[in-house]
Parts: sequence; structure tokens; C-alpha cells
Amino acid sequence: MAITSLDTTPLPVRQGVAPSRVHLPQGPWPTLIDFLIERFPFTAPQVIRERLARGEIVDQDGVSQTADTTYQPNQWLWYYREVPDEAIVPFEIDILYRDERILVIDKPHFLASIPGGRYLRETALTRLRQQPGLTQLSPAHRLDRETAGVMLLTLDPSCRGAYQSLFQSREVQKIYEAVAPWRDGLEFPRMHESCLAPKATHFTMQEVPGEPNSRTLIELLRRMGDLALYQLSPVTGRKHQLRVHLSSLGIPICNDLFTRNCSRQRHLTILTGRCSCWHDASHLLIPTQGKSVCSKAGERWQWRCNLSLRCSLGRTMVCQVSACQV
Repeated sequence: MAITSLDTTPLPVRQGVAPSRVHLPQGPWPTLIDFLIERFPFTAPQVIRERLARGEIVDQDGVSQTADTTYQPNQWLWYYREVPDEAIVPFEIDILYRDERILVIDKPHFLASIPGGRYLRETALTRLRQQPGLTQLSPAHRLDRETAGVMLLTLDPSCRGAYQSLFQSREVQKIYEAVAPWRDGLEFPRMHESCLAPKATHFTMQEVPGEPNSRTLIELLRRMGDLALYQLSPVTGRKHQLRVHLSSLGIPICNDLFTRNCSRQRHLTILTGRCSCWHDASHLLIPTQGKSVCSKAGERWQWRCNLSLRCSLGRTMVCQVSACQV
């Protein structure tokens, strides 16, 4: 389990990487190594033994554990997760705004928001935590790895929950842009609503019969031949909502691997051993505006970010950030 907030941990942030923890449940294991080998079946037992021998796994008090430590349930162990041969993401993070409470960034494409799976150091959070004074940084929300745009993180742990609750309660307005095919017969603007449910055998979502649980306002910004630039304003926040809604209208987002709209092979870019692609008109999804109001000690703060990116169409984008007390 990766830890993104650092309230009570026996290990400090190390090179931007926060410690992870594992819970020891009730069970039949006589020693700690027996449990760890069963708990982490994809890690070679010798690697676990070596990490224990180096004192890299500790208890809540920071005491290093050993392979022959007697198994004691109902406690946590702490360690630093390792990802061997992690690929470098060749894009930088731009800081749009910073004050004593929050940090607002422009997260690039293909950079995960937080550590998870095969992404550890090459994540926005880990990179930023390596900068002076940012070890307590915590995300208020997340963006998909393939998505670029405005992302808000908190600097002050005391107001972290307030900002996170704004995103959870959908008090933050999010506006996205996406390049997708042009289709005759569709009228814009339009409010698309449907019932989304997980596919039984796949990671993605699908539309199914039933009461609508997802809504997106879709607006046409401009047509570009066989393609168009759309503005998407989600009213709800279902998983893969924007992807599925556009795909159901017959205009799947260009080069979206989830909807397999990747026919333009000449624009294919190979990263981390996988095929990730983008069209030369724009990228996959671009959050372009954010608005948030946070209450703390009787004050209400508003931040507004207008973000645009340079793309190969030649349009120059402007970034303006302001924060004011309201």
C-alpha cells in the first residue's frame, strides 16, 4: 500500500518516494519471512531476504525486522517500494501557481499522478517531492497517466482534507478538450447522459440500459477537416466517462487506447515498451480550466487556471493563473 500523505510514518520521504506499508493479519505464519513470501508472490524470496538483511523493512517504531522475526499480527510494517528498470518520461512539469497552501501544476502526458504499479519515481508526486520544501506535498485529485493538464496539490497538511473534499463533492468545475472525428448529423452543444457499468472481462466501462448515472456537456469548438476539437464538461465523475460518451456517439477520442481508436500509425509513439499514440492536432485529453473554492479558518479562497498547450497545429496557448480571496 503506497502512502501519499505523511502524517505518522516511521520512515521519511527518500528521494521523493514516500514509504509504503503492509498490514500483518491474523494467520498461521511462524516467522515474518513466511508471511512476506506468501504476501508478495511476484517478488523473489531471495530479494525479500536481502531487504530484511539490509534492515529495509521496519515496524511502526522504526525497528528493523529480520527473516527469523516471530510473526506478530495486527501491526503494520513499513518499507520503500522498488520498481526496477522504470522508464523515463521525457517531459517536464510546469508549475502554474504556488502559495503557502497549494501548488498548481501542468502535468504532462504519460506521467502518472502518483506512484502505483510499475510507476514509482516517474510520477508527478515523486518528482515534485524531490524539490526543497515539498516533502509534505499531497494530491487533491488525480489525472490519468495519458491526460495532461491542471492538477492541484496541497502544501499545508492542515488544509489537505478541505481541498480533497471539494473534488470528492464535485464542487470543482472541470473542463476538458479532446480531438475526435467529425460526424455529420450530430448537433452541438448537447448533454449526453447514460448508465455506465464496468465490462465483465475488461478494465474499461460501457453504456448499459438503465437509469442514467453519468452526464457530460459536449460542445464543438471548431472543425478541422475530418476531425474536430470538442470541449467536454462532465457533470458527473464516472470512470472513463468522457471516453465512453464520445465513443457511444461514434466520435471516439483520437488515439485513445481504451477505445482502440489508433488507426493513424504514423503518429505512434513508443514509450515504456508500450504503444501510446497521439494525433498531431492535439493530445488525448487536455484539462483547460479549473475552479476551486476552499474554506479554512473562515476564509474562502478561489483559484482559477486557464491552461492551453502548444501543439503542432501552430496555435500558441497562454497560461494565466490567479488566486484571490473572495
